[in-house]
Amino acid sequence: MTHAPSADFCSCCEPGAPPAPLVIENRPGLTEIRWKTGSYATFRQAMIDAIASGSPNPVDPDDTLWPAEVRAALQALSSRSDDDYAIMAIDLFAAVADVLSFYSERYANEMFLRTARERDSLLRLVRMIGYRLSPGVAATTALAFTLDKGARVRLTPGLKVMSVPGQDEHPQTFETIAAVQGDARLNDVPVYGAPIPKAPFAAGSRRFPILARPDRLTQRDSIVIVGGGTIELHTVRQIEQMPDGEYLELESYIGVPGAGSVGFKIKRSLNLFGYNVPDSYSFYDANPALPPAKRWVTKKAAVDYSLSLAASGARYSLDRKVEDLKQGATLLVDCGPTAAQRFAFGFVGSIDTDAVVLGPMTDTVTRIGIQPVAPLVGAAGFALLIGQGLPLIPDLRKTRIFEIETPAIVPRGYAYPAALSGQTLHIRSDHLDDFGLLEKKRRIVLSQGTVRHLAQISSLTPLAAGSDGIAHALIGFTPALGTPLVEPRMNANVVAASHGETQPDETLGHGDGSRTFQQFRLQRSPVTRLPSASGVIPQNELAVRVNGELWQEAPSLFGHGPSERLYTARTGDDGVTTLAFGDGRTGARLPSGASNVVARYRTGLGLAGRLQADQLSTLLTRPVGLRAVTNPLPTDGGADPEALTTARSSAPATVRTFGRAIALQDFEDVAQQTGLVARARASWAWIGLERAVQLTIAGVDGARLSSDAMALLHAALNSVRDPNHPLILGNLWRVPVVVTARLLRDPAYEADTIEAAARTALNAFLAFDAQPLAHPLHLSQIVAALQGATGVSAVDVDRFRIKGSESWTAAQIARRGATTDPLQPNIRIFDARPLVPIADLDPLSIAGLALDPEALALPAEQAFVAVPATDILLNVVEGL
Repeated sequence: MTHAPSADFCSCCEPGAPPAPLVIENRPGLTEIRWKTGSYATFRQAMIDAIASGSPNPVDPDDTLWPAEVRAALQALSSRSDDDYAIMAIDLFAAVADVLSFYSERYANEMFLRTARERDSLLRLVRMIGYRLSPGVAATTALAFTLDKGARVRLTPGLKVMSVPGQDEHPQTFETIAAVQGDARLNDVPVYGAPIPKAPFAAGSRRFPILARPDRLTQRDSIVIVGGGTIELHTVRQIEQMPDGEYLELESYIGVPGAGSVGFKIKRSLNLFGYNVPDSYSFYDANPALPPAKRWVTKKAAVDYSLSLAASGARYSLDRKVEDLKQGATLLVDCGPTAAQRFAFGFVGSIDTDAVVLGPMTDTVTRIGIQPVAPLVGAAGFALLIGQGLPLIPDLRKTRIFEIETPAIVPRGYAYPAALSGQTLHIRSDHLDDFGLLEKKRRIVLSQGTVRHLAQISSLTPLAAGSDGIAHALIGFTPALGTPLVEPRMNANVVAASHGETQPDETLGHGDGSRTFQQFRLQRSPVTRLPSASGVIPQNELAVRVNGELWQEAPSLFGHGPSERLYTARTGDDGVTTLAFGDGRTGARLPSGASNVVARYRTGLGLAGRLQADQLSTLLTRPVGLRAVTNPLPTDGGADPEALTTARSSAPATVRTFGRAIALQDFEDVAQQTGLVARARASWAWIGLERAVQLTIAGVDGARLSSDAMALLHAALNSVRDPNHPLILGNLWRVPVVVTARLLRDPAYEADTIEAAARTALNAFLAFDAQPLAHPLHLSQIVAALQGATGVSAVDVDRFRIKGSESWTAAQIARRGATTDPLQPNIRIFDARPLVPIADLDPLSIAGLALDPEALALPAEQAFVAVPATDILLNVVEGL
């Protein structure tokens, strides 16, 4: 070297540092603080080295481990053997120093929120800023009741319903928390879209709703439809009984004009005498002057095939005797395709039997008189045409007479859309005879099989009855339907409910006016807490009465006056709730009395209340007339008592927000404090020219929140947020991914063990709580998660893409910044963004928008695995 090295790169010229005490240095953000100044070995070595260190260095302020007189006395000690008493004393002191150093480090860690391990330490730390760990929140839901036929039951708060537990679950009790008047007529009401005007027997159709028909109309029956100067015969294919009435379907399509057309069932066909007379006939001439070969000759019949008779005394000869034809029977006469008036209706008047002759034909047949009538369009009757006869019949051979049955087949003048969509519906008066049973703000459930939609009535408008005598009610509801429902049904016996069971009134004890801050402990736990629309802090379902008077719960007694009847409720680490009353200065003291402090409360909360749809089906409280119950949708919310890991982030959030949502991070923090939301992400979104706060939220494990829960959350946030910007709430959209990979086996491990470990690692990485919101997912992250599993030597990923994207168009794939390649370098996950035309969205976004049709902006997304068993395929191989 030509010159001395820089001191920044070399410490060879510096004296060695003593093994103890060690220099303590901790960078920011550590999960554990290093505070030990040494260990047994380093302390022992430092003292051994100090024996021969000589006089203290006056320049080094740290060289004070041994005083000068001690060093002078120890310089003569040359032994380093462990059995020497002096060295033994050093050993014992090193052990003591090691223990003290260890406990000093533990104490130091317990003094900080990030590093504290003991629950009591964390409780004391967060209490310094007034924060208390959340004791949990109860899940909520809507219960749909079914009543016995004709029953009316007041559905009051406190009706108990128990769940049917699944595997490894326990039965949970829910109670109604609102009241509504139940009625059996609201159990299962068919609902429809807006009626669409429909021409009766519209040309080109073969299926139509009907209002009236003969009782004996069945499949394969023949019907006749007349109108517009034409007549058609059709065969009945089927008669369907639909929720809105009967539908008639024909074998063939209708061709007659729809306006003014009528239809009838044909009982039988009749013909006029001579319908089969020929134009010519063979005649045997017996004249002996003719040769035998020429005696058979063909003669033309001199017959008038037309028949035009006046109504008075008119007789029409049928082709045979018809013994069972009755007076008053209704006939339809088809005068033939060349007639000026094609068809006519009439009643059978007089009936007799007589001999008739037409050309070469003669027979004794039934003769009838026909009284012309006209059908009443849209009705089932006829009007007599007095003084008129049947129209001219050009050719009786082409004339048909049908005996028809009454009443007529009367089509309905309107039909309903195939599916219900939007946010309005119609109810028919024949399905619900009293529209007054429905009122604004009443909850309803619209269902089609397992697809359910919870809504609230926003408007009700009765509509006048039409010509069929059926009235309708137009009902508006919110939120709008996302997915159209085919033949939906409505249940309006719906009541809000929550997890928890009301306990018998509990006498807490005796009030003592001579005592300050008197306390009582509730015997049962945990006390139910429900989300509140008036604030972000869940409220206890607890009522405390003193001498029969209701006292109010307060977060703290500080700042309250001496006459205010208040108490505080604190839930301890053991889940037991303690009530504390005032001292006569901050809050009133309890008045003296025997057993005068009584509490009524509900117990039950936590994730145990997270239930699937239709799990709540056992009635524990059954008023007369109440038959069945279910929860049409999964329950909302529900949270266990707060864990330490959550408190580390939740507690600082309270001093960032101070109960107000101003910054974007505040909205996330406050939303999670309500207990309804497991995760949230706030971002700015443009609504036209205005900037709004878009808050994407998700329940436990990514579950969607119902419309009721969203409304409750919006109301809670409105009570604490900055009103200068609109607030948009949206459920999290989840993007499913699929992964196929080959794993190179480490020979030291079995293939099954490796596959299980890799699957567990990848599922943990893609879990709802682990995967960030609005962050892209990279192939390198998948490789890293699999590579870190036990026994995996190498990873080769063969497929990594959005599930189902192989069926997308090229334009749809491009909107995700992807290609058709099954192995993508990354998957784009969108943050909240402005609403764009559907044509500019990919199928995943379109499906999400179908669930949120009223969305003003598109919420944030998260990658996840929909079906881990099939969407993650891992193959352990011996070579790549």
